[in-house]
Amino acid sequence: MSLKSTLCGIVCAAYLSGCSVLVKSYEQDERYAGPQPLPAEVVQRFEYGTSVLDENPFGQFAASDLVERVQSLYFTREVRSFSSEDRHVGSMRTITFEYYRTALAEHPPLVMVLPILGGDYPIERSVCEMLAEHGISSVLVHRPPGILDPQTYQSLEVMILSLTADRRKTLDVIVASGEVDMERMGSFGISMGAITGVPLIAVEQRLQYHVLGLAGGDIPSIIMESSEDAVEEFVDEAMSAFGLSRAQLLDRLRSGYCSDPAELAPFIDARNVRMFLARFDWVVPLQYGMVLHERMGRPQLDVLPVGHYTAALFYFWVKDVTCEFFQEKFGVDGVEVERRRQEIVRSARRQRSDK
Repeated sequence: MSLKSTLCGIVCAAYLSGCSVLVKSYEQDERYAGPQPLPAEVVQRFEYGTSVLDENPFGQFAASDLVERVQSLYFTREVRSFSSEDRHVGSMRTITFEYYRTALAEHPPLVMVLPILGGDYPIERSVCEMLAEHGISSVLVHRPPGILDPQTYQSLEVMILSLTADRRKTLDVIVASGEVDMERMGSFGISMGAITGVPLIAVEQRLQYHVLGLAGGDIPSIIMESSEDAVEEFVDEAMSAFGLSRAQLLDRLRSGYCSDPAELAPFIDARNVRMFLARFDWVVPLQYGMVLHERMGRPQLDVLPVGHYTAALFYFWVKDVTCEFFQEKFGVDGVEVERRRQEIVRSARRQRSDK
């Protein structure tokens, strides 16, 4: 039996045996009084320059380059890209995204899925497909190249501002299509996707509901303490490139850094957030996840009895919880979605029979 088959078997066995009963759950803090008002200074800091909608307000979605289109039974997946100036980096950037257009609803809600640090997006694509198969369109924004190259960004602050700008511009493009319900939009992120997603959802008022997994506040400390191989390599390369000790590198990461998730978390409505963390996480140490949870106003929280990577044992649980969360928040009628699914299946069968 292959390693992949073995791991799949372990995951399925854990799920079917009811491992979700091992999750420690905490409800939203009843004393929560709501988010703090977003300061004008923060709004100005995150301005992303000329909007792609200003450049082409009516045809921007059509004008984005279609890289690939794949038709599935319940959704269409399109890979698209567009170029826009990154005012924070001072150069043009090509932004690539995958749009999963559900066929199960008219004017559906939208979830922006934010990527983890590495890989070819298998987890993110699976979440996008799951949402689209339940009547919710989704968009996956690709990470820019060289994100862990010490020379890519002038500072951690510039990286956060640049990533946030990419995602807001992509949201502009999707909204310009006129296909999604602007009153029902949210975000999903795990690990780096969730960590860098916090500044986005703090300043982007169009995104209302959020699932944040394995996230944390205080990115400089997370970088210096993480057991993730790629992050440790980044630390070693950065110390070598700039001739710094670990303490000096930490100071450099903190220099001019104002947009940490822990600093922006109070501006997010905790009542619209569901978090999950891993008790034995050494990639994004649990203490920093709890810092973020506290700063955000103690939203609904699940603590899994695993580490960062062994959280894969709860893969199906995460997908189920995510789907239920967004369907409830968006008011998606599950019965109607199932009716449309059956209708599509019957139509496909008729077409095959006619051939």
